[in-house]
Amino acid sequence: MPNKGRFLYWDSCVFLSHINGMPDRVQIINNIISEINDDPDSVILTSSESIVEVSHAVTEKEQKRTDPKIEAAIDAMWDDANIVKMIDNGPHIAKLARTLIRDAIPNGWTLKSKDAIHLASALWHNRYVGKVDEFQTYDDRLFKYKDMIGIQIEYPHVMQYRIDFDNDKQQ
Repeated sequence: MPNKGRFLYWDSCVFLSHINGMPDRVQIINNIISEINDDPDSVILTSSESIVEVSHAVTEKEQKRTDPKIEAAIDAMWDDANIVKMIDNGPHIAKLARTLIRDAIPNGWTLKSKDAIHLASALWHNRYVGKVDEFQTYDDRLFKYKDMIGIQIEYPHVMQYRIDFDNDKQQ
């Protein structure tokens, strides 16, 4: 399936940054979502594992109380199939993840299972479904796996800067 648009893979930490409204990240994330939304050929990919990893906001944990509005916001992210496409975490992904964990050992690296699932999901999609332009994450420990998966690993960034007239600054 050839892709024309921009296909980004998001690690769960990007979604968590969005839900938590992290001031240094949320504007960039919102701008990426706008770019994806404006281009019908572009999409954000993630593993179904993200549904588990993005289970609550930091404020809920701090207050030891869940908020139905936050759960609704989390569900809304997953429900917008025009922007976010899920890659099911089945045996095909699990085997690739296991291989990545094992291949990291000779380098002296330790790859956590959940991180391996995300890397394997992007790798699988890139090999068997269609290109993945970038794997975006705020976890810089994953950058070294770029050559193992054959996909550029970057911090989230926009393709074009947008001017925020409300704050008189560029994003």
